[in-house]
Amino acid sequence: MTNDKRKIFISAGDPSGDIHAANLMRELLALDNSLEFIGIGGPKMQELGLTPIVNFSEINVVGFWEVAKKYRFFKQLETNSKKIISDNKIVLVILVDYPGLNTRLANYAKSINKQVCYYIAPQLWAWGKKRAEKLSKSIDKLLVAFPFEVEFFSQFGIDVEFVGHPSLDLEVFELGSNNERIKNQICMIPGSRAQEVQSHLILFDEVIKKSRGKYKFAISKSPTVDFCIYDSFIKSNPNVKIYNNSRDAMKSSEFGIVKTGTSTLEATLLNLPFIMIYKTSLTTYLIGRYLVDIDYLAMPNILLKKEVVKELIQKDATATKILKELNIYMNNKELTNSISTDFIEIRELLGKQSACKTASNIIYNEFLT
Repeated sequence: MTNDKRKIFISAGDPSGDIHAANLMRELLALDNSLEFIGIGGPKMQELGLTPIVNFSEINVVGFWEVAKKYRFFKQLETNSKKIISDNKIVLVILVDYPGLNTRLANYAKSINKQVCYYIAPQLWAWGKKRAEKLSKSIDKLLVAFPFEVEFFSQFGIDVEFVGHPSLDLEVFELGSNNERIKNQICMIPGSRAQEVQSHLILFDEVIKKSRGKYKFAISKSPTVDFCIYDSFIKSNPNVKIYNNSRDAMKSSEFGIVKTGTSTLEATLLNLPFIMIYKTSLTTYLIGRYLVDIDYLAMPNILLKKEVVKELIQKDATATKILKELNIYMNNKELTNSISTDFIEIRELLGKQSACKTASNIIYNEFLT
């Protein structure tokens, strides 16, 4: 171990990435407490000493159109990041998910002969197969969270290793955490970005009103979204139980209505049967439909290559259709038990080792010794 201060540029642009990058930082600091981190990250990473170069809430946006509206901001962030990466004191660049900006930073870092490790692969198998070949020229190592990603990325000549899924490192997802589920409670997970939350709250409000008191509803607030965005929904639905994070809501409920993305995997690991929904701006939807090249969007469906949970997207994401599916699931114990069996299989697929510990050992041994 060296006493010299070595700097690592690290970039994670969304709330889940912030958590997983923070756990990786913690393990790396356990191996070498002289390491310093600078880059893009949220409160969890900052608690471990990250020097942030941008306000995390400013980059937490979703959708092609929504990002396009902040083009100048992101361009300036990219310029600032490249300037820092070029510093001689930066010995390694670690990129965590967040593909748009991070893949461009990878390209730049390699062009000036910096070492680059990508942790939690961009989901190019879904929307960017042509970009995977380019990625092979931009990184030295790719550490992936899903076992099928090894075969996919290896075909492009990328040095790739499966380390397990980092969500399994979190205590909340440990097996044996038997929580009391509130009978007949349906949790609604609208997302972690302002735009998607606003869109989904309108939909959830209609679901509640059409259900006519048949179910108890709960909703999770995201700490990355201004709470005032929820005000109108809460005033309109005073009987809805409010949770300050999605995991508590999931653990306490019998069923979920969950937006696409990381939440679908979290619901799976928490053994919560759910319907996946997603409603966004028409522009974002049309571009996404053109780019995405997979049969399913919900992570359990992708992993098992079949419809484990129902997906209701855009025009199908209506209150009427959601309630129809909800009634089917809530009145069929055999169906929900089948989903739970599939969820257990998925947990086994994602590995039993600590992803952040495995990843940190690989990074330290290959780049920092």
